[in-house]
Formats: sequence, structure tokens, C-alpha cells
Amino acid sequence: MRNHLFYHVAVLLHVYSHLHSSAASPSSRKAEYVGDVIGDFVCDNNLFVSENVKRSYNTGCNALHNDHVDNQIPARLEDHYLDSKIQRTLFTWPLKESLHTFDNRVTGNFRTVFDLHCRFYGVIIRGEVSHRSCIELSDIIDTNVISLASNIFRGYKCQSLIFGEPYVQASITAARERNFKKTKPKAYPVRFSQTGIDGYKYEWPLCRKNVIYGPQYISKHRPKYYVSYADGSDNVQVIDKSNPIQRVCPLIARKIVFGSHHSDSISAQERVVYDKKKSYDCSGQIFTDYYIQEVYTMMMNVISGRQYDLNRPHYVRFVKISQIDATNKIWIRHLRITETDFEDSDAKTRYILAMSHQYQLIGVYQVRKDEYVQCNTKNDSIDSSTKKIVFNIDLNEVNAQCERCNDDTGCSCEENFHDPKRHRIL
Repeated sequence: MRNHLFYHVAVLLHVYSHLHSSAASPSSRKAEYVGDVIGDFVCDNNLFVSENVKRSYNTGCNALHNDHVDNQIPARLEDHYLDSKIQRTLFTWPLKESLHTFDNRVTGNFRTVFDLHCRFYGVIIRGEVSHRSCIELSDIIDTNVISLASNIFRGYKCQSLIFGEPYVQASITAARERNFKKTKPKAYPVRFSQTGIDGYKYEWPLCRKNVIYGPQYISKHRPKYYVSYADGSDNVQVIDKSNPIQRVCPLIARKIVFGSHHSDSISAQERVVYDKKKSYDCSGQIFTDYYIQEVYTMMMNVISGRQYDLNRPHYVRFVKISQIDATNKIWIRHLRITETDFEDSDAKTRYILAMSHQYQLIGVYQVRKDEYVQCNTKNDSIDSSTKKIVFNIDLNEVNAQCERCNDDTGCSCEENFHDPKRHRIL
């Protein structure tokens, strides 16, 4: 009882100091787990160097707590359960191809992922109906480029692009099949030199996102990357023709960092199921109780001064809202929604967590203009069939992990676990 009283006295002293102190320069929360980003990440054919990932992670972490609430990002990742059953709310920040193009515009589909405490969870490719994880490569280079070990990623590195060896081999197979059927001499594969009495060298285009070139492939731009192969030979080259001087892309081999390297891998199969846990329903916008408790705890830490690295005026506000409390001021914190929910909803709608001046949780409110509507508290489970989101976030696990697919959804795994095209099939 005495410790509890001392704690509230300390909170009041910090609040008094905050309200009466002169304006200070805003603090910045930094990603404390930046050391967890070991190597580069492969997202389809895009290669993101570790420095790029670290910068995105750092920027997103700082923005999560210190940016203005009107900014859409960082966005909350769709509610989920981790494989370890530890519940954490995750957030995303755009990952750009260039180190110098970081801003608040949401562009592209690549995201770094981290939690409320800025723990790093990896990189994902965001899709309309599903998300996929990117492959993390160790900074250790495997000098044995002919290694066939399952934990080795082999690919042809063309500056910021990389073409995995399985995709390149599949492209050669498609090219040879097409060569028997083509009727136009200038059609792909193009024959450009003779290697022997009866042998020729050919070129076949390589496409982004591991798409096999063919008659169905439509692009406004001329292909910039090609695989060069010869009849009766295993010699393969990937050619970069994106610049006036063409270059040969080197074949590299890197060890894959398994998903367990980060504290917990994100669940591969995620659903909006709350298992009879408390949640807050704001006209269809759902906030789980564990997310609310995370924000509530962080608010208490900020007010007490224990969370000194946050921009307090941006993170928590002490205001008078008569519709919530007609007598006293209250503490509020704006809540973040997902990118999908942001796209489907009115951007003028806001959501806040309200806490009394005595630090008691009041509830979650939906804010539209000057109207505050308290969200309904639910303790019943929600039918998962109403909204199901499939995540492919376990690509870095060993093949045995495919056994996780044998659930009631009927999904299955491809055997080639390090192929970027591998995904769970519903």
C-alpha cells in the first residue's frame, strides 16, 4: 500500500514538473535492437542492404512514439498471434529501395516490422490479401558457391536486384521449351553466338517478382536483365543491361538467418480471433485488449518519467474533454489502425485511449470532429470467418516447420523453403 502511494506521488511530481517546465527540445526514441539486423534482406527480387533496413527500422521506431498523430504511418499490423503464443502488437514502416527516400508517403509494398517497444521482427512484403516475409541473409559469405545445403541462398546479384538460382534455372527451362515452339526468329530466346559446331548461346529475359517471361508477360519497358545459356552446357550467366555498359551479375551464396533469430517469428497463419478475450469495438474497428494494455502501460511510463526517450506532448496529452469527464482533465493517447483499415475508412475518424486524472483506464473512444463516442467492450470471441488474413512469415524456418500447415484451413507448403516464391496455399 505504501509503495503504491509513493508511486502515485512520484507520478504527480513528474506531471507537475512537466506542466510547468520550459519548453525543451523533443527527445527521440531510437531502435535499441538495431543490432538484431545482421544481414541483407531478399524480398522477391529486391535486395535491401542491412544499412537500408536499419535506417527504416530506426525511422519507424522514432515515428511510432514521436510523430504527429495525423500521420498514417507507422501503421498497426493486422492483429495476430505469435507462434510462441506471446501476444504483441506489431507496427510497420515503409522500406524504400534508396537510402535517401525516407518520408511520410506510403509507397511500395515493403515494410520493416517492430513492436511497441521497438523490438525488430523482420521485413515483409505487404499484399492485398496476404503478407509474405523476406529472407534474411547472414553477413557471412559462403565461399562454396556449389553448396547445395538447404540453409544457403544462392542468387545472381545485379546491384539492388538479386535473382535466385531456382528462378534462373526455371527461366532456362522455359526458354528451352519455348525455343522448340517459336516461329519468329527474333522472338525470345534470342540466339546471339555459336559456341561449337552445333552449339549456340541464347538470351532469355528475367522479370521482377520471379515471373517467368513468356507470351503472357506484358510490360511497357524493354527487359533489362537476361540469363545467358548455351546448348549442352551448364555454364550460366545473368547479364545486367540496365546501363549502356552491360555487366555480368556475380553468383553469390549466403547463409539464411532462420526466423528464430529474432525474439519470435510472426505467425504464418493469422486470424482475427480473440478467444473470448476482451476487445473494443468502435463501429467495426477492433482494438484488442492486449494492445490497449500495452498503450496504457506506456502512457503510465511516460507520465511518470520512466519513459524519458519519448516526445511526451506527442505521445500523451492532458486535456479537458467534457463529453468524457465533465469535471476533470483526462489523459489521452491516439491509437493506430492498420493500413487496410485506413484505406477503407474516413481519414477524419480518430481513436483514442482515455485515462482519468487518477490514472484509471476510462475506455476507448471514436472521435469524429468534436464528437466522442465510447467503443463497446466485448468479452466474447469473434467469428474468424468474418475476416481472415493469411501471412507467410515463416519462410526462414527449416523444412520440418511445414508441418504447421496441417491445420483446418487445408493449406500446404512447397518443399523448396528458401525459394522466394514459396508460400502457403489455401
